Amino acid sequence: MISFLKKNRFFLFAFLFLIIPALVSCGSTKRHKRPKHKIHKKKSTARVEKSKLAVKVGARTATKALPKKLQYNLSHPFPFTENELATIAQTIEYAAFDRMGIFESPRPVFPKKSITLLARELTKAFLKAKKDNMVYFQVVEKGFKTAGHTLILGRTMYWKFTWIDGKSYEFEEEDQGSFPQTYHPPPNWKLVEKKGHKIYKDPGLILKEPKPDFLMVDLRYFEVSGLATATKKYSRGKTIYIPNTGRVALKGNVLERYRELRKLKKEQIVTGAEYERKAKALMEEKRSLTIPEEIKLLNYFRMDGLMTEEEYDSKKQKLLEKL
Repeated sequence: MISFLKKNRFFLFAFLFLIIPALVSCGSTKRHKRPKHKIHKKKSTARVEKSKLAVKVGARTATKALPKKLQYNLSHPFPFTENELATIAQTIEYAAFDRMGIFESPRPVFPKKSITLLARELTKAFLKAKKDNMVYFQVVEKGFKTAGHTLILGRTMYWKFTWIDGKSYEFEEEDQGSFPQTYHPPPNWKLVEKKGHKIYKDPGLILKEPKPDFLMVDLRYFEVSGLATATKKYSRGKTIYIPNTGRVALKGNVLERYRELRKLKKEQIVTGAEYERKAKALMEEKRSLTIPEEIKLLNYFRMDGLMTEEEYDSKKQKLLEKL
């Protein structure tokens, strides 16, 4: 027996160290193998929560990342109506980058279901905001986040977005070594300019650098009632801003307002029909101007086709006789 083990010791060691561990491992896999019958899993509760719509809005101190002119002395609090904010939010669009060198067709930034709730919360936040506050917002639908902040200075509303539809503005590559150091990949998306919108441009030393994630909205184009002088009502030491329900009021006398109206038409902020309607209203308005100012205003009416040459000459002669 001893001689047999000595002659076959190689096969004995091979059996102990190779075959036996292999048999043990095979037995363990068979023992933990999943059953053949199908298991019906219930839907995850976390996924259900993600599918719900969530809107978060508030006011906080403006970040130092904003331009200096947008950090202090803002036009807050501002009296918006929910319909006005809903109209503005619906017009904001973006174009996603498809990594093939082109941007996709524009699509709305905010989901349709969130517009009403977002407008309601933004209206409350702008009434509470202080002069050094920005209004931040976050909309989550089906697990995808759209976030940023907005503020008002003068007649312009600024929208700064950091996330749209679950994607941040800056493109982040998992393998940073795949791009050379001198190459800067394009962003995930960019905001799209429309009527009444402009992309913010950061003033540089030579050229102005556009910021595709920063949008300026002209409130005059949307005829926001809060641009007119809002009435103030004092109640128990608090100031309540009551927005006017009329259209946007241009400031100054009739001549100054007409000049401003012509400038809006030249910049294509107002349409031809809106310009003609407002110009006729200014013509019929009673005005207390000096004779030279009245002649200049009549000349504007003649140049814009609102008055014939004969009407202009006759009225001008009457005014010159009063000098």
